[in-house]
Amino acid sequence: MGLIEYTIEEKLAPIRETLHVLNERSIAIKNEMFRLEQEETQLIQERLRPLVGRAFAYKHNHDKVFFVYAVPRMTYTQSGTRSFNPYQIPVLKLNWDKDGWDSKLCPELERDTIYSRCHTSEDALAHFKEEFDEIEIPEFWETVNRELKKFIGEVQREETNRS
Repeated sequence: MGLIEYTIEEKLAPIRETLHVLNERSIAIKNEMFRLEQEETQLIQERLRPLVGRAFAYKHNHDKVFFVYAVPRMTYTQSGTRSFNPYQIPVLKLNWDKDGWDSKLCPELERDTIYSRCHTSEDALAHFKEEFDEIEIPEFWETVNRELKKFIGEVQREETNRS
């Protein structure tokens, strides 16, 4: 019986050695992939940086405005998996949310993301301007204030009519 166990151990030793070598290669490949993914993320973020600090409006509706406040960033899931989505541009946007009390559309500023493929273009800003109209920052605030004033005025008129 000792002879058979020794023969099996002799067969297992080169298999274990090969597995060890393959594991080391796998670790090296994963490390290289991690490094390349980080470099790719940084280059895409650099490409998208000209969008930051600018305000835009939807081409079909200039009442829908948003301000780009950051580039997409790397996030990590609970399991530690890295996630980077260059299609989602972080914005502060004017949105109309239904108030749960009486279904009025209530304007509000909210953090959100805007979908864009601009990161695939060499000139991300020019590509983004094909999708959206750039507006000046004062125009962004004028639109926000106008919509808020309109909403407040409607609420006040309704209350006056009830009295």
